[in-house]
Amino acid sequence: MVKGFGPWRRAIMQAEYLCGTSDTNGRQCPDGTECLKAWSGPSSGITSFDNIFLGCITVFQCMTGSGWTDVMYAVFKVFDYKARYIWIYFYSLIIIGMQFMLHLVCGVLSGEFSKENERVASRDEFLRQRAELAAERAIEKYEGWVDEGELAAAQELEEKLKIQEQLEDQGEVIVPPPTPLQHFLQRNSIVRAKLKAFMLSNFMYWLVIGLVFLNTVSGVMQYYGEKQWINDLTNITDNFFLGFFFLEMCLKFYALGPKRYFQSKFNTFDCVVVFAGIINWFLNNFMNTNLGVSVLRQLRLTRLFKLTSYWTSLKILIASILASMTSIMSLVVLLLLFLMIFGLLGMSLFGAQLTLTNPRSNFDDFFNAVLTVFQIVTGSDWSNTMYDGINAFGGALNVYGLIVSLYYILCTCLGN
Repeated sequence: MVKGFGPWRRAIMQAEYLCGTSDTNGRQCPDGTECLKAWSGPSSGITSFDNIFLGCITVFQCMTGSGWTDVMYAVFKVFDYKARYIWIYFYSLIIIGMQFMLHLVCGVLSGEFSKENERVASRDEFLRQRAELAAERAIEKYEGWVDEGELAAAQELEEKLKIQEQLEDQGEVIVPPPTPLQHFLQRNSIVRAKLKAFMLSNFMYWLVIGLVFLNTVSGVMQYYGEKQWINDLTNITDNFFLGFFFLEMCLKFYALGPKRYFQSKFNTFDCVVVFAGIINWFLNNFMNTNLGVSVLRQLRLTRLFKLTSYWTSLKILIASILASMTSIMSLVVLLLLFLMIFGLLGMSLFGAQLTLTNPRSNFDDFFNAVLTVFQIVTGSDWSNTMYDGINAFGGALNVYGLIVSLYYILCTCLGN
């Protein structure tokens, strides 16, 4: 290790650098510096190959891809400053260890899990899902047939009313004239049937999809420090889209009726979004309070999933994902249980132990423990968290420090 002074610093501060152990391969000590022969090594001596235990920890860290380049560059400075041959070891370790061996193990485990899942899966569940799908298709076909029948009946009733009005104008009365209530109900059924056909037409479908996209474009135009005219324009467009979607919701509710309207999850979701937007608009304009629910309006992009009815391959893919949601939720529950178990285990091992460095990733309470375990599972800088845990139990030269490293290794392997 070289101990000297960085000439680029305004204040005189000590700077330490790795240097080589020989006169030919490693980095040489520059003039005006002092070469210290003893140093524990990077990460308080944990990142090293001094013994089999530390070597295995370092190799495992490199295989997970967490800071392996830092380890390689440190070795370059000590043994091969010009990178003539040491890179072969690390490249082989990454290609064979991380890209091949770990993926092979994960592939084997995934294959065995899939086989076991297929064996346990019941045929009755498959038959139930198929029956539900057939029932949904039958209901959709029946509702379409009912809509066509209502429209035809409304047209027929409208023709009869026209003929009756013509006969009444000519002084010929065949049947008693309807009461005002009957006349209103007849006209109302005609209007609802025609409005239903219009609201469920392809024209209205693509019009709503287009306005949803334009509403998203309006939101994309906003940015920090925007000009006033952009802010005014987005406010106007937001009010326009809110009014349009409110009108669309009311017309569809009137045309379909409450029961038919709320049968669709898209309609229920859209109703919640519209009313949230109205409440936010009212509070913003009359009480100068913004709930920040405008982001919910962008969730209308979920309507674009209706395009799957015109895209067969995408429809099949989404149907497969939805069909596997039960298994996915089971895995999510398993992941949450894993996070809780290892979080509680980490609290019992490292609770109030990482006070020397006071890291952000700690196990002092349940929330931070679960968050730290989740960080380890995702592989994001998990090695530094392991260094803090090892140092809390005496460092790399203490047997307890090496033992607690197994917690992080197991958490990484089982979590992934």
